[in-house]
Amino acid sequence: MSGMRIESFRTYIMAVINKLTPMLETKSIQETIAFYKDVVHFTLDSYNEQWGWEQVSKDEISIMISLPNAHRNMKGPIMSGSLYMNVHDVESIWNNIKDKCKICYPPEQFDYGMREFGVYDNNRYLLQFGEEV
Repeated sequence: MSGMRIESFRTYIMAVINKLTPMLETKSIQETIAFYKDVVHFTLDSYNEQWGWEQVSKDEISIMISLPNAHRNMKGPIMSGSLYMNVHDVESIWNNIKDKCKICYPPEQFDYGMREFGVYDNNRYLLQFGEEV
């Protein structure tokens, strides 16, 4: 490896990455806006109909949502993981959304010190809400 490559690598390692914002795909921007606003009580921060893009947030959580990217050629939204949100008062959140969406699992206390539950959004992305106990 040349000296130039090592220096570039060092610069990259020292770079500051200060935020991660998931970008989820949907086939229906309007249904997704409605889910995040009406079910999990996020705020619509930005919306561009021409781009097929929106951004929603709640407290310190921010999620971007877009129509499918033609370059990726996916048949539908996919994610092998979940969006895990650390919250206060997990029971209150559960009581507010449990009848408005498909449930993955109800509130449960786990050995690793979290009480959490999981639900699916309108695109079948898994949203998990957990509180330290």
